[in-house]
Order: sequence, then structure tokens, then C-alpha cells
Amino acid sequence: MQKFSNKLFASVLATLLLLTGAWSNPALASESQELITPSDIIKEFEGKFGPDSDGVSTRLAGSDRFQTAVKISQQGWENDSSEFAVLSAGMNENLVDALTSAPLAFLQKAPILLTEGDSLNPQTELELERLGVKTVYVTSGLGIIKQNVINKLEDELGLTVINLGGKDRFETAINTAKEMGINGLSVTEVAISTAYSNADALSMASIAAANGIPILLSDVNSIPATVSDFLKTVEVQQSYVLGGEGVLSQSVENALPNPIRLGGANRYETNSQIINAFIETIKNDKVYLASGNNANIVDALCGASLAAKTSSAMVLVDKQGLDKATEYLVKDRMFPIRKKNLVALGGETVVPQALVDDLGTVVQYLKDGATEGSTNAPLYVDHSIAVVGNSVTLNNVNTPYDAYVSGNNATLQNVTVGEALILNPGVDGKVSLENVTAGIVFILSGSSQDGVTIKDSNIGMLMVHSISDVNVNVNFDSNVALTSVLSNATLETHQYSGDPDAGAGFGFIVVGGGQYAPEVKFKGDFTKYQNPVISVVAGTVINTNVTSNIPSVAVVPEFEDSNVKLQGLFGQVIVNKPVNFALLGVNSSISHLTIPSVSAATAQLEGQVETTVYTDPE
Repeated sequence: MQKFSNKLFASVLATLLLLTGAWSNPALASESQELITPSDIIKEFEGKFGPDSDGVSTRLAGSDRFQTAVKISQQGWENDSSEFAVLSAGMNENLVDALTSAPLAFLQKAPILLTEGDSLNPQTELELERLGVKTVYVTSGLGIIKQNVINKLEDELGLTVINLGGKDRFETAINTAKEMGINGLSVTEVAISTAYSNADALSMASIAAANGIPILLSDVNSIPATVSDFLKTVEVQQSYVLGGEGVLSQSVENALPNPIRLGGANRYETNSQIINAFIETIKNDKVYLASGNNANIVDALCGASLAAKTSSAMVLVDKQGLDKATEYLVKDRMFPIRKKNLVALGGETVVPQALVDDLGTVVQYLKDGATEGSTNAPLYVDHSIAVVGNSVTLNNVNTPYDAYVSGNNATLQNVTVGEALILNPGVDGKVSLENVTAGIVFILSGSSQDGVTIKDSNIGMLMVHSISDVNVNVNFDSNVALTSVLSNATLETHQYSGDPDAGAGFGFIVVGGGQYAPEVKFKGDFTKYQNPVISVVAGTVINTNVTSNIPSVAVVPEFEDSNVKLQGLFGQVIVNKPVNFALLGVNSSISHLTIPSVSAATAQLEGQVETTVYTDPE
């Protein structure tokens, strides 16, 4: 889900780390302080929905691979804009020499062009002239790109030629990496790909280029001596092993410094694994689609340097149909991708337009006051959905991906969302969920009176990270496994009926985290919440019920200078680490307080504490 997914899921991760005790790790605590704000999250969705939001996709294609490479170059580079160009042999059997060239091309702000081996392709020649190129990197030796091609480049076009070709494909990759070093790159990371298949290296090419990571090649069962010798000359801190053990064995992985394997059951799963690993650095304003089939994968090579210019991913697709890993990657992890974000490389026989349109589709419900969905069997939608209209009722809809609600007064009934349900009805808006199932529900805005109502629903995680002080009402027939509150809110629940079949309500509740110290009001009857199922990391918890207490609260601060304040009636309160602790209000009370002695000495206790047990910090 674009930056929303990347950074807000970091918030989810930070919360889970808190629950597992990882808040004691200073590095993780530092990471959690960089969480994205709800205003930033909402900005990520601006302009992505509505009647004019879809747009049209872009296609860069020529009559053959050589012209397609020129079209890609023309898209990314203006006249007289590139001093450098990379020139690769366009024949399938020789593409391996160019696999590792994208990081160098990006470093030198250069396009990647193709030629035949025995003559300079005329379209490529014209493109070199248009670009104003002065230096050409040739990625194959004279056995492949012949001397007469070099002569034409040097003598007729007056270009400087730097030949990266080595005695074999391994040395060619090393020469490319060395050239990157000559031009100022300090090599701290490397990617290792098989030398006998093009797909895995090309899945990494645009990402490696944008991040300054050289790509090296290896045999299946051992790293060639020349590659090992090169690795000894640089200080590599991280290695990425591309593909499964069938293409690069465990022995190759073990021979590399700090390796991470990025591989799936096939090239498309590997492509998805690689993109997911770098999702934090990828921008989705453009997503490039190229054929993963051997006969046409050359387009991904030529597009890698262009994709790197916008920190975009290169997604490999099969013209026969989308791999499930690819479909999930684009439709969920990159949500919301629209047609205008997609760039197809190659003609429709290579990347079918129907495939492009499918990946760029979000099903939208735009009409105010409409009742949408199904009145009978659930309607399965193989896309993410967006409820944009006001007062829309959405009934009996099932999506395996995500749902975004920006319309005010929306009602979702009998709806299943496989991944994230994002609620953003506005600071005075409201949303009602009834019999809704979702992996995660994010609340980004809502009214302080009746912002979000959740009935008879099943939710894995409820995250309140709102621009407004939102009221969230969850009945006890709902099952929420975990509720994380990072912004001011009121958590309201119906009185527990005593029905043994009733659900968990808000489930395990965590207040605060990272830089967030919200004020959270608990309204209703929370006597069901026995044991420490309410944890306070930072912030203020107010029990508004003046007749019953919140039975148990655990205070689990990230930092000693965090502030935790309680107000109202509480049973057992356990402070498990030093913290600035306060019980506010003369009518407040704690039945049993366990607190480190160092915090007890500075605690502000306006209310009554019946029993206090002092502990020493570890």
C-alpha cells in the first residue's frame, strides 16, 4: 500500500514489538520514533480516488527490441541530456553480459541501448546522436560486439568507448562493479545472481541501480574465484542472494557476508520477494511492467535505468496470466495503483493490455446514497475497493485485498477484506461496520461523537491513528485480537452481557508507542478486561465510568522519561519499568499498585492507592 503500507505497517510492527518485550532494544525504539503521521498517511491517498482518478497507462514499445530500447530512452532522456550511454548486445544468448549494467547506467545517468553484434543498429545510432552521448560503455567483448562496431562508435561518431567485457560473464560483471567504484561508488552491498538465467538479475536491476548495489554473477554451487577475489577488495556489509537454492545453492549463500536470500518457487515469486524486500525505498508513482518470458525479457533490461530514475519497481509478468505472487504484490502491497501509474514495456503481445488494466483497477463506489454490493450471495471482487460516495451502504462484498473508505456516513455490512480496511470519513465523519471481517482496520479520522461503530465483526488488528479525536465503539459480540491507539480517542464498549459466546471486544489494547502519547478515554463497562490486557506505553488513560473500575493495567514504557497518567477507577496497575507515573484526580483510585521504587519516589498521586508494592528495576 505504497508509503502508507510501508510506513504505517512499521507502526504495526513497533506495536507488536512492544507486546513481545522488544521495546528494551534501543535500536528498535529509535526506529519506532520515525512512524508516519496520520496527516501524511491521508496525503498518500489524495487524488487516488474519484471519477477522474483512473487515468490511462503508458506503453513504451517499438517494432522490435532495438526500437523499444530507443522508445524507453526517449521517454527518460531529453535531447543532448546524456553524456553517457550503455550499449549492450541485443541477442538473447548475449544478454547475460548486460544483466549487471543497470547500476552503472543509473550512476552515470545513462540509458541502456541495444545493438546487433556485427553492425551498429541504425536506430540506436540515431539515439546516441540525439542524446549527445560522448562516452559509451560496451557490455560485451569483441567476440560478440565486433571491432567494426567499436570503430564506428569511435571513428565515425567520435565517441569514447569503455569496454566492460571480460574473458567471461563473471569478469564482465566485476568490470562493471569496478567501473562504478572508479566513478565514486563505495561498495557496501552486493547482489548475487545466477549467471545462467536473466530473470532474477533483472528483477533486481532497477532496485540495485537506485540503491547503488552492484550485481555480480555466480555458478550454482560455488562462487567463481574471480568474484571471491573481488569481494575481498571491498567492504561488503550486506549480500542479497537472488533466487532459490536451485539456481544458487546454500554453499554460495554461506560464502557471502551477511547474506539475505530473496527467492521464490519461480521467477515471478522471486521478483515479488525482491520488490517486497526493498518496498521501503520504492516509489509507486510509476510501476514498470515487463515480460518475464525469456524471449522478451530484454525489455526489462532496457527499462531498468529508466525505472531507477524514479525509484520504481520492475514487475515481471507472464503474458499467459498473472502469477499470484505478482497479483498480490501490485494489488495489495502497492495499493492504490491506478492505470496512470503503470508503464508497460513492449507491445501488447508481450505485455497484454488486459493484464495492465487488471493490475490498475480499483473498484469504486462513487454514488451518494447508493446501496451497493449484493442482496444474495457474497459478491467476490478480485481487486481492492474504495467507498468514495457519502451515505453509501456496501453489502455482501468480499475482496482478498484492501478497502478504503473516504465517504461520510458509510455502512459496511457482511463485508470481508482480506488485508487492510482503511477508514477516513473526515474529522466529523462516521463509518459503521457490521459483520465485517478484516485483517487490519486503520482509523485515520472520524467524529468524536460516533465516529466508528463496530458490531459483530472479526478484526485481527484495530489501529487508531487519527487526525481527529475519534470515538470508536466496539460491541462485545465483536472479536478484535489487538487494538493499538496512537492518537487521542474514546474507546467505547457496550456493557458485557455475561453471554459466554460473546466476543473479545477490543481485545488486547495498547496505548501509545514511539513518539505518540495520546489521551484515551475508556467509556462503558470494561470489567470484562481481566488480567493485564490493557497496556500503556505512553500517554493518558481515563476511565470515565464512575461506578466500576478497569480491572487491570500494565504500564510498559519504551523510555524512562515517558509519561504515563491514569485518571479514574482502576484495579491492579503494574508498572514494569521506570517511568514518569501519575494518578490524576482526587476521585481516582488504584486498588493495587506495583511500581519500581525509583518511579514511586517521583510519582504524582492525587487519588487514592489502597496497596502499593515496590520493586527494583532490573
